[in-house]
Amino acid sequence: MGSQHAHPDPAQALRTAVSLGDEANRLVEEGRLDEALPISEKAVGLRRELTEQDRDSHLLDLAATLHNHAVLLAETGHRDEALPVSEEAVSLCRELIGVDRDTYLPDLAMTLTNQVLWLAEGGRDEEALAVSREVIALYRELVQIDRATYLPDLMITLINHSVRLAEGGLRSEAIDASEEALLFARELTADDRGTYLPYLAMSLNNQGQILAELDRPADALFVSEEAVNAYRELVRADREAYLPTFVRSLAAAGYARVVGGQVSEAVEPLLEGLDLTEALPGHLRDELTPAFVGILREARAADPDAFAVRYARITGEEKPPDWIEDRS
Repeated sequence: MGSQHAHPDPAQALRTAVSLGDEANRLVEEGRLDEALPISEKAVGLRRELTEQDRDSHLLDLAATLHNHAVLLAETGHRDEALPVSEEAVSLCRELIGVDRDTYLPDLAMTLTNQVLWLAEGGRDEEALAVSREVIALYRELVQIDRATYLPDLMITLINHSVRLAEGGLRSEAIDASEEALLFARELTADDRGTYLPYLAMSLNNQGQILAELDRPADALFVSEEAVNAYRELVRADREAYLPTFVRSLAAAGYARVVGGQVSEAVEPLLEGLDLTEALPGHLRDELTPAFVGILREARAADPDAFAVRYARITGEEKPPDWIEDRS
């Protein structure tokens, strides 16, 4: 981009910047993201000019406009461009908290949260983890100031952090983050079940998977069963939204039972989940059906007699079908 010159009328420039920002937001709300992008870019340019003229008055607005522009870039598929814009917004937020930490700390936390996502999407996993740890520290500080407002943000950050740690093979650190997220999810769900039950279910499901990876089958089984119950409640409220995660939780619970030596108890959730895959969209059905088949075969191989007895009791069939026995 070429050099820019100060707008001859700062008051008019400010009005134009505000108008452009409002227009970009309106287009975003209408789903017209590609149309919003150039307008947002113009707003950024004007905010830069204003900040050059009066840094103290306009720095916060420039940081906010940069943050919004980075989000828009990411949502329109320009993630490589979003990251440097986000980094500039972060730099400005750091400058602002040097002036007034309590006021601008939430802005820094929010901007860094998006940066974590874009770093991870760009394959820069170690950097994403480092920034994620900073976000957790910031939200811990904010929770000390206003627990009711910022505890949900801390919980969500810990959930996402635990998943990234687990995916990176850092399971011991992941389970610590997951346990803390679960603790906060329970607290929030106790106060507002309708809002936070999805987060509790997600936390339980994530923790069950991490515990299984840590070879703690008994603990994984207990948590995974609770996750199934939470998702079952959610499915009753909104089947379309939560059926895929409910089916996944049934697979996790069934697998935990098999690994824990409870083959007979594993059959029912596995058959229920396999049956429900038929109601899933095609790509999910294609992904999850083989998973259930594989776990059922593993369960039968682990204890054929117990499997056959339970299968017959549930289905009324004398013996399991050949596809369960065929492991080729």
